[in-house]
Amino acid sequence: MGIFNIFGKDEPAANPQRSEPDSALASAATGLVQRLLTAGIDGWGTFASARQVADTAQGREPQPEKAVDDIVNDHTKLAAGGGFITGLGGIITLPVARPAHVLGV
Repeated sequence: MGIFNIFGKDEPAANPQRSEPDSALASAATGLVQRLLTAGIDGWGTFASARQVADTAQGREPQPEKAVDDIVNDHTKLAAGGGFITGLGGIITLPVARPAHVLGV
């Protein structure tokens, strides 16, 4: 059963109380995740598609490893800046700042 099989059991323990959620909230969450993935891969509005980002990085750095490092560095800077900005308001602005930061990333 993988790396978490520390007791040598072949079958996972049954948990009758746990089941897959079939609620409207679960459907809405799944739909949101699907839309975010599509926007991240295909682009949306002012956001470039993954291919456009890769092509831009490949144009700046002809070696693929350096192009990937360039993309990672850019996104690390954006995430750090977004985290700093959303943390400025403290717990009072948290309900608005966290979702805004997640969408920004």
